[in-house]
Amino acid sequence: MFRRELGSEPTQNPEDLTMIARRVLRQKYIAADVGFTGANFAIAETGMISITENEGNARLTAALPKTMVTLLGIEKVLPRFEDLALFLPMLATVGTGQPLTCYNSFYGGPRQSGEPDGPEEYHVVLLDNRRTELLADAEQRDALHCIRCGGCLNVCPIFRNVGGHTYGTTYSGPIGSVLTPHLRGLQEWKHLSYASSLCGACTEICPVKIDLHHHLLQNRRNAARQKPSLAEKLAFKMFAFIVNRPGLYQFVKRAGRLLQRLHPLVKGSRLDPAHAWTNTRDLPPIVQKTFKEYWRSRPGGAQGGGTR
Repeated sequence: MFRRELGSEPTQNPEDLTMIARRVLRQKYIAADVGFTGANFAIAETGMISITENEGNARLTAALPKTMVTLLGIEKVLPRFEDLALFLPMLATVGTGQPLTCYNSFYGGPRQSGEPDGPEEYHVVLLDNRRTELLADAEQRDALHCIRCGGCLNVCPIFRNVGGHTYGTTYSGPIGSVLTPHLRGLQEWKHLSYASSLCGACTEICPVKIDLHHHLLQNRRNAARQKPSLAEKLAFKMFAFIVNRPGLYQFVKRAGRLLQRLHPLVKGSRLDPAHAWTNTRDLPPIVQKTFKEYWRSRPGGAQGGGTR
C-alpha cells in the first residue's frame, strides 16, 4: 500500500515504514491551514479541552496549522480539572492496558504572545446530534457515560473478530450498537442491536457501568414497536413465501449459486443488489453442494446408511 499510494520503496521493516509515514504526514501538517481534533474530555471549571493519544497526531494538529477546530460531544464535559485524575488512568488501563496514555494534552485557547507554537485561532464546536434526546430517556441515558475506552469492543465475541468499522458507523463495537440507533435513526440502524451474542461481556468490562447488553435488548424491543418500512415488509413476506414451499426453496438455492458467479460483474455498482454489504466486506460464497446433496452422494446416503 505504501508503494502504491506514496511511491516508496518496498519494505517490511516497521521502523522504515514509520519513518516513511512520518516524512509524508509531517509535510501535510505543515502545509495545512486548519487542523481538526476531537476531545476525550472537556473541563467546565477551566474551559480546557483534554486530548489523550499514543501517537502524537493531535499535538501536531494543534501546534502546526494556523486554525484549530475541536469537535466535542456535549456528554464529554467533566465538572472539575481534578476529575481527570480518575478518568485519564481509567481510560488508559481499560483501553490499552497502560497505567497512563503516552500523550495527555490540554488546550485552553489560541497561541498567546511570546508562545512559540499553537494556533492563531481556536474554535470549539459543541455537538448535540440528538444527545439531549437520549439524555431524556431515563432507561438508556447511561449510554452517554461512555469514555470511548474500547473495552467493550475488545471483549465482544462478535466485534473482536469482524473489526470495529465493519458496519460503517462512527462509534463501533457494542457501545456503537447502542448509541448509533439513537443518533442516526432506530429503523435504519436497528440491525446493529441484533449483531450480538448477548453474553454480557461488554457490560462486565465497562469501567463506567453502562448496562450495554440490556440496552441492546431494549433497542430490539423499541424497533419492534415501530412500524417497519415497506421494503422490509415485502422482504419478509417474500422470504416466508419461499421457505414455506420446499420445492421453490430448493430452486432458489440452485439459482443463487448461478447468480453469484455473475456478482463480480456488478460489484461496486448501483446494480449490485448486495451493495450495502459489499461496500465494506466480501460476499460469502454460496457452497456448491449442500450437506443434503453431499450426504446423498455418499454410498448408501440416499437410504440414510453409511458408516459412522
